[in-house]
Parts: sequence; C-alpha cells; structure tokens
Amino acid sequence: MITHDLKIVGVFFLVILAFIFFAGMQAFLQQAQPTEWKTEEFRLVPAENPEDLNAYVVKSRATIYAGAEIYTLGAAVRTADAAAESAGAVESTPTAEQPAPERESTTNVQVAGIDEPDILKIGDGKAFFQSRGRVKVIDAFPPEEAEVLSKIPTNWGTELLKTDNVLILLEGRRIVGYDVSNPEKPEEAWSVELNGYITDAREKDGKIYAVVSGYRVTCPYYAAEGVIVPCMRYYYPTVPLPAEVTYTVLKIDGESGEVEESVALIGTYDTTVYMSENAIYFTYRIQKPYDEVLYDFILEKGDEFLPEDVVEHLKRVNEYDISIMAKIAELQIVLYKYYGSIPPEEQSNVQNRIEKALEEYMRENGDKIDRTGIAKISLDDLSVEATGEVPGHLLNQWSMDEYEGYLRVATTTSGTWRQNFGNNLYILDGDLDVVGKIEGLEEGERIYAVRFMGEKAYVVTYKETDPLLVLDLSDPKTPRVLGELKIPGFSTYLHPIGDNHMIGVGRADDWKVKVSLFDVSDPENPVEKDVYYLSETWSDVIYDHHAFLWDAKHDLLILPAGTRYYLLRVRKDEKPYIEAVKIVEFDSTARRAAYMDDYAYLFSDGEMAVVDEVSGKEVKRLRVEDAWYHPPIVRPEPVGIEEG
Repeated sequence: MITHDLKIVGVFFLVILAFIFFAGMQAFLQQAQPTEWKTEEFRLVPAENPEDLNAYVVKSRATIYAGAEIYTLGAAVRTADAAAESAGAVESTPTAEQPAPERESTTNVQVAGIDEPDILKIGDGKAFFQSRGRVKVIDAFPPEEAEVLSKIPTNWGTELLKTDNVLILLEGRRIVGYDVSNPEKPEEAWSVELNGYITDAREKDGKIYAVVSGYRVTCPYYAAEGVIVPCMRYYYPTVPLPAEVTYTVLKIDGESGEVEESVALIGTYDTTVYMSENAIYFTYRIQKPYDEVLYDFILEKGDEFLPEDVVEHLKRVNEYDISIMAKIAELQIVLYKYYGSIPPEEQSNVQNRIEKALEEYMRENGDKIDRTGIAKISLDDLSVEATGEVPGHLLNQWSMDEYEGYLRVATTTSGTWRQNFGNNLYILDGDLDVVGKIEGLEEGERIYAVRFMGEKAYVVTYKETDPLLVLDLSDPKTPRVLGELKIPGFSTYLHPIGDNHMIGVGRADDWKVKVSLFDVSDPENPVEKDVYYLSETWSDVIYDHHAFLWDAKHDLLILPAGTRYYLLRVRKDEKPYIEAVKIVEFDSTARRAAYMDDYAYLFSDGEMAVVDEVSGKEVKRLRVEDAWYHPPIVRPEPVGIEEG
C-alpha cells in the first residue's frame, strides 16, 4: 500500500517538480541562503571596494557554474611551433604593383561603418583568410594572377579585423596586430595578452572594442597585461544574478595596440552585445529563481486546489531559515500526506487544476519571471551611461537597434517550462526608459529572426508556420503591426535588397535550406514572391550572417552550403524569381565569399575559386591550404598576470 501511495504522490508531485527539473537543476544545487527574491529594478552600480563586490556575490547565490573557464573564439592558443614559424613563410616572387579593383565587398555587418570579426577580410585587392589555423594573405586581383603571398600561424578559431595596414587577429587569449603593408612579409606590430577569452569585438574609426570574459570575480580586476580595472570601474547589477563571469570591455588603438580605456562588469553566460555608432549595449537575462516561482505559485494560487490548512503550512515552510533542498523535501512530505488522503478521482481532478493554474500563472507573470537588463556604455570613455530593462529575452544582436536616439528591442517572453508566451517589441529613450511597446505577438511562438530598417521592423516567429510581421515604428510612443504573412518553414536571417524587397534564409519544414524573396512594398500585405530550396540541410548563413553575400550590381546572392557555393540570381522586377546561375564544388567546407569588380571569390577551407559574375565562367582555382595541414593544439597557460 505504501508503494502504491508513493506512486500516486509521484504523479501528483510531477507537475510541480517538472517545473523545476525541466527548467534546470540549479535550484536544487545552489543550497542558497534563504533570501527572498524581489522584482527589483535593474541597474548597474560600481563596486566601491572588494567587500562590496564580495557581498554581492554572496547575495547573488552564485551557481555551481561560477568560476568555470570559458572557451570561445578559438580558446586554444597558437600552434606549438608557432613561435618558430615566422609569418610570411610561403616563398613568393616579388611582383610589380597591380591595379586595385574599383569595387570590393566588405564583411556583412549589422551597422554600416562598424566592422565585425570574421574569418575573411578584403582590401585593396588583397584577401586575408583564416582556415585550419593559418591566415592566408592572398594577392587576389586580378584573379588570373592570384597567389598566396604569405601565411600567418594562428589558432583554428581566430577571427580577423583590419584597420588600414594593420591586420588584427583575435586569438582567444591574445589580440595581435600585424603590419601588412608588405603583404609578403607581415610583421607582428603589437599584442595584448588577456586575462580571459575574447567573446566579441567591433572596429570603428580605427579603434577596437573587445569584450573579454574571465572566470575571476574580484576587484581591482586584472584585465590584461598592464591593464588593471579599479573597483570604481567594476560594475555589478542590483538584481541578484549568478556571478558566473567577469566581462571586460577594452578600447584598443588598432595601429599601436595601446589599451586606451577599460571597464569591467559582472555577468552571466547568457548575454548579448550590440554596438551602434554611439554606444555599446550589453544585456543581462534575468530569470526569477525557479524555486521562488514555485513557492509564489503555491502561495498565491494554492487555495484553488489545496485545503486551507495545507496552504498555511506551506506558507510557514517558506519562511523557514533552511536551504532550498530542505524546503522542497518538506513540500514533498506535506503534499504526500494530503494527496494520500483523497480518493483517485479527486487526485486526478487536483492534478488537472494544478496544471491549468500553473500555466495561467506563468502566462500572467511572464514579464516578472523572464526579463532582460540592458546597460548602455559610452564609446568615448566606456562609462556606463544608462541602464534599463524590458520583459522577455533576446535572440541575438539583431534583436537590438538604435535609431534617431531610440533603442528598439525585440524579445520573446518564456516561462520556466520553456513555454513561449508571446513576442514583444519595446522602444527605449536615451535613458533606457520604455516609451513605446507592442506585446503578445504570435502567442506560443518564439522569434527566429529580426531586421530593423529605419522606421520599420521585420520579425519572424515560428512554431508550425513562419509569420513574417511588419511593424511600424515611425512613432516611438505608439508602434503598431502593419501586416503579416504566414508561410511554411522559417527564416533565421533577413537581408534587405532595395527598399521594397528582402531575402530570407532559413529552413523548410523538411529541414532543407530555404531562400525566400519577400516583397514588402505594401507593408500591410507582405508577399513571398519566390522560394528556392537547396539540396543541403545546412548553410553557415543560417546562424552566421557573415557568410551571406549580396552583390546588388548583378542581383547575385552567394551562399555556402556544405562543400558547395550557390550563385543565385534574384530578380525583383515584374516577374520576380530566384534561380541558380552557377554551383561551384569544393573538396572541403565552403566558408565565405567576396567580390572584386565583376568577380566572385569563393573560399573553402582549402581552396579559392574565382567566378566571372557576368559569364558564370570559373577563371581561377587556387589551393590556399594543404588538405593535410592540421596544426597541433596546445592549451594556454595563464598570461602571467599576478593578482594582489
């Protein structure tokens, strides 16, 4: 009988325990101090001294993940033989000065004039391409005479930025500037050794803005060799959050490598960085602790499905000065006693009432359970200018956009069962106060893509169909939905081609890569004019916009997919269509593409092919990396920065 009763209680308690287990085990593992969660306003404040910072860490009830090292952007350092292998090791015969192309593509970025790290950079007829742990410096123009001039040893995950004659390598725990004024013999001009790993970066007007993550939470904070961030420049949020990582923002001169400014912030692993022409926006996902949500639900709604004496007992349990594990154990005992005292019919009725009440509770309180804090950081001195918050969480950097002094933010509000309750768009002023909003878009779905274009926003959500929403943001205080289009599949990246058309890249219902041509000339009635399906199920463009290349002169879309490149002609005139004009095969993974004049340059891990965009003829095939080249990987040692 006892065994049978335990099974019955298990069914009952599963409703509540699933709320915690499926949302994450951290509520059980924290063994936290019995502090009450309060829906506090998100702000960032400086740590005036180490004691203040330590007090916050204790209050935040740091999870077991705090202190774990992060490996991002190629955390493995330079190859074991990199010190001995000199840049420019590939022999090259000096050539006469070649004419430069009249037009060249640039990296596909979010904000014009603000460069983003990528594995390919183009400039003055040269291509700088990182694959398999080496940066190839290629004399690419004219294409018939293209050759590899030199190779720079680096990491497999290294990404590149470029300012004038300096090529910047983001090497995990090191940022290195190479003088490439003589591309046949690049020379290391400067380097910055980091106390952590690069997670993101931007380049604007010759300055590098690098976001570095480190596992230590302390102040003063040793951010890089010779760079110490004082406590007054180390910020932590007023809302208790897991103190998982310290993010340092460094402003570095691209020519000299001098670190001009620095600031540090406590953060979590779930953060998004967006940079406008005026500021860096840094986000915090704020999720109410699962145990607190559970107790709030029972205390507020328990009288709908539990006897008064049981609810009162649970209220007393909530006030006990004990750990979360102990509270959960006590909760199980109380519910076991109650559930075992009622007949099977009532057990089933109670279970159903709990499920309905809990779902409704999550829906009503989603804006308190799932929030995003936003910090605005000045580009001049990296000071924190403003903080604010919005309900829901962001998809990626494309979820934010600054326009005419306002920050627009698109979010999805989720419960701790991972339900998606709706999607929202918020407009914030310069002080990050919300001045306008649209909430509850496409309930039950989540955002898959966002594109802001001036006074309009285009949002793709998905669950069973792919709604493309067109939003009017011309009046920041009263944004509104203009139109909607529902189609199969979904897009994860949207790219404008002209004022009235967009290309969407994503997946069809059968998971094949799908390219859509949207006509948004009538914003109230967007139309999908044509669709092209690739035979592959994967393209880097799906989750990396840097792999997308659009050549407006030739109406040519170039997409990597597997070991192929698709050159697709996209017509948007009276008879819109998408059709392949060339498919180029490689013996390794297709990565990036660029154009110079009327030539498309296609890069795989081991080769570069050049295609005439007018005739479709392949005019050059160049091996840029040995197929067998796999440099040995070594783990980094600490950079030698002493603390204390």
